[in-house]
Amino acid sequence: MVLHLVVGMAVVAGLTAPTLLRAQGPEMDSTHHAAVMIKLLRYDRALGRHQRPTVTLAVLVDPQTPTSLSCGASMRKALQEASAGRLLAQRPVETVEVRYADAGRLEETLNRLGAAALYVCPARAEVLGALEHTVATHTLTITSRREDFAGGAMGAGLFPTAGGTAVAINLRRARAQGADLEAAVLRVALVTR
Repeated sequence: MVLHLVVGMAVVAGLTAPTLLRAQGPEMDSTHHAAVMIKLLRYDRALGRHQRPTVTLAVLVDPQTPTSLSCGASMRKALQEASAGRLLAQRPVETVEVRYADAGRLEETLNRLGAAALYVCPARAEVLGALEHTVATHTLTITSRREDFAGGAMGAGLFPTAGGTAVAINLRRARAQGADLEAAVLRVALVTR
């Protein structure tokens, strides 16, 4: 069953959805992705259950894909700027870049880091396929590419629309990845079950 909840005037923490999820132009830049990602994660109750002193946000890059490398550098910088001086689940945010080598090392790295979320930059099919079977159960995966979200390995997607940004949640996958998203964010998201 697919629920299409149009990003409308639903209120989340005193902000209307268009304010919360506004994009600049037809393509979202990394600054906007980072801001929306941080806001989305504020509504993940699972972050409060993590036992680490920081909330780690990882950015996955495919070292064999030039667009992935440039995406990784700009997204990591944007996440650092968006989270500077802010807390998630009452803890500071740490941002790290993870370079894909193979599925086993990816899972090992994410477990060692205790990454709460993984932003997935454009990557080869091999990398995306590995995500479905190796991402740790405590790491919510987020993408900005519709085709990657549709593949089923991602828990969330951020997509530009004419009036702002659509946040898509694959609820089954997000829950399997350990996310516990509040109803307020689900009301303004495109939710698949």
